[in-house]
Amino acid sequence: MHNIIMQENNYNHLDGFLSLIKNIHDELPTDFEITKKSLLEFYHLFPSYADGKRMPAFSHFKNWWGRGQQYISFIKRSEF
Repeated sequence: MHNIIMQENNYNHLDGFLSLIKNIHDELPTDFEITKKSLLEFYHLFPSYADGKRMPAFSHFKNWWGRGQQYISFIKRSEF
């Protein structure tokens, strides 16, 4: 859904994307409270940005976004 929004360069599918974000939030167990807070904050605050207002001052989401992504690496190995 995110890729479609990016490819089309518009927010026509934002409601569907936000619905998925909310579903993920609702399905996560309480052990993931930091992630749940981050997703819920994005769900509530991002639509104002999509409507042309300033980028919201995220407090939880900005700390969560990218977590783990900087640690991913792929190694191509050849078979001998």
